[in-house]
Amino acid sequence: MEDSLGALVEAARGRQFGSAWARLITNLAEAVAARLQGRVGHPDSDWLASRVIRVGPPDDGGRATEVTVAAWRWQDLSGARIAATVRAAIQRRQEAAEAHRFALLLVIAGPAVNGAWQPQWLDDDLLAAFDTVAVGFVDDGEDWTVSSRGGAPQRAPSFEVVVPLLTAEPAAPPRQRHPEPAPAPAPARRPQVLLVAGEWGSKFGGLSTLNRDLATALAAAGVVVHVCVPRASAADVELAARSGVNLVAPDPIPGIGDAGILLAGPRVEEGYQPDVIIGHGRQYGPYAYGLQHTRFRTAKPKRVHVVHVDPEQLEAAKEKPGGPSRMTITEERRTLERRLSVDADLVVGVGPLLTEMIRDAMRGYGNQPEVFELRPGLRDWRPVDPADPPALRRVLLIARAEDVRSKGIDIAVRALVEVTDRQSDPDRTPRLTIRGVPEHTEEDEDVRRELRRLARKKLKLSFRPYTVDEEAIRDDLWGARLAIMPSRHEGFGLAAYEAIAAGVPVRISQESGLAQMLTKIIGGTPREVVRVRGSEAEIEKIWANTISDALAEPKPAFERAAWLRNRILQEVSWEKTVQDLLGKLDIDPATLTRSVRAGA
Repeated sequence: MEDSLGALVEAARGRQFGSAWARLITNLAEAVAARLQGRVGHPDSDWLASRVIRVGPPDDGGRATEVTVAAWRWQDLSGARIAATVRAAIQRRQEAAEAHRFALLLVIAGPAVNGAWQPQWLDDDLLAAFDTVAVGFVDDGEDWTVSSRGGAPQRAPSFEVVVPLLTAEPAAPPRQRHPEPAPAPAPARRPQVLLVAGEWGSKFGGLSTLNRDLATALAAAGVVVHVCVPRASAADVELAARSGVNLVAPDPIPGIGDAGILLAGPRVEEGYQPDVIIGHGRQYGPYAYGLQHTRFRTAKPKRVHVVHVDPEQLEAAKEKPGGPSRMTITEERRTLERRLSVDADLVVGVGPLLTEMIRDAMRGYGNQPEVFELRPGLRDWRPVDPADPPALRRVLLIARAEDVRSKGIDIAVRALVEVTDRQSDPDRTPRLTIRGVPEHTEEDEDVRRELRRLARKKLKLSFRPYTVDEEAIRDDLWGARLAIMPSRHEGFGLAAYEAIAAGVPVRISQESGLAQMLTKIIGGTPREVVRVRGSEAEIEKIWANTISDALAEPKPAFERAAWLRNRILQEVSWEKTVQDLLGKLDIDPATLTRSVRAGA
């Protein structure tokens, strides 16, 4: 193997990037230039990870060739990066003072992490800008495919064989004495999915997190994914591109901001037509509906409506005893969720609780759409070592703390006060860390004052602000002996699900979609699921008992957490969820070509 290729493979395995990766690409480009007697120019951009070689015309009077040399790791392979490479080449072609050939040598280095990508997909897209495209998947060995406009792809065994083909004019096809056979069918068009959301990060909570994870999983399956948000920063565009997702936004309109601008539709290439539009809940479902019926009405895309909450149960959980009724707002939100669902082509409930809720809500509405239960995959976090639990008895609760009642924060504080009262040794008393306390708002001090009142100066409380930093959340979890989610209602429960992903012991509310999912997987109510219904004294005692048990014997608790994590991984993954979802949309996950229903 060429030395510069071997160095790229080692760097990809070692997760090197940045300037070190750029130097290796330059070394590869210089190796190619030496063989072609060309010279290396300036890079297109650091993100495109490419160098351009200019090779003079051959002695026989052919055309000069401009060769782009690019090297990406498997995890960098994305539709957004391919599209950017195509745009850069088209711009150079338009600016060229004389006729050039344009060729691309693309190395995909290191172990495969996304087996859905196929060489012909790369060729189909890249031949829009290049006359010749050579794609090599390089790890322990080399697998090259060389394609030219108007010619059939050909396999090549090695880098040494491929390089001369970059500047070779394609041979003219032989003259036919007989009528030419019918042309081969065009390559299948990859399905296009547009998700409508508020952001790429997680500032707005679990809805945004699930949208990002779903978009990433769809892209990993080989779907062309666009996510439309009101505003897309350059940093977010690049972060999305690293996940294979095209993050797009509408063109700005004076006087229209926030989510309303989503109805203008994304700024995309001319002719873009999605096959599927996905909207989330009452927040972004209306915009998905609007785009389906206005901007993309001629394409007739299917619309998927994702249900994230049960409005009736959530608003009831927020009502304080003796406080004002929330029935009117509940009815409005329940009606909107149902209307968006009844008119959809497919309804998706996040977890079993919401799936059953929305299925029942649509009863009696004629030809109601099918409801698909979406099981999110666990986050790919390194779990903690079960043999080395934290020394401090720290209990972690992650939630928007302004929702004290619906998130069950009052249950947590009162239960931990009782645990503290039972403990005579002050060094063994628990401490509660709440991640998600508001700051710099009118209600931030009110929330902290209410929590301190509940703690009665007996419980050690730590407040941490809400954050979208996943590393900060992971670090919180790694430092906790127990994570709890005592919500009076939780549509699913992503915060507790992330704790399971980190291998941390959990106690979660029975009134959650996650509790129902765990019960189905395990075949009975697991010890991690705890009641939240009953008298305050009864629930306080139940939670105090289960928290005490988990804190008192940390090693068995962490061993149980590791078992639970592995049990979920055996049955639930984003890969399986997306395959099942695509099947419901008549997209064959095996070939990623849209199937046609009989009579359609």
